[in-house]
Amino acid sequence: MSVPEHLDTVVLSGRLRQTNVLTRLEVMYSQLALAFTFCRIAETEVTFGDLKHARRVVAKTRLACNSLAEGLENRIQSIESRLVLRRRL
Repeated sequence: MSVPEHLDTVVLSGRLRQTNVLTRLEVMYSQLALAFTFCRIAETEVTFGDLKHARRVVAKTRLACNSLAEGLENRIQSIESRLVLRRRL
């Protein structure tokens, strides 16, 4: 017995949505990791006395955090996406 074509489309659509959500989450995790890395670099620069470089790194950290915040606001639109994000964080 063959599966009706519309059911194949529904299943494929669901899989694509799930892949989309997971890909967006991975991007956000990468941005978060980058922000943490910048924080550690800035901390090291402050510890060893290069305040000018530390300020530049803090500025990069702010950009990374703003990008992440924008992603949370604009990219995750579905309730399903938000629930997956909350579970994984």
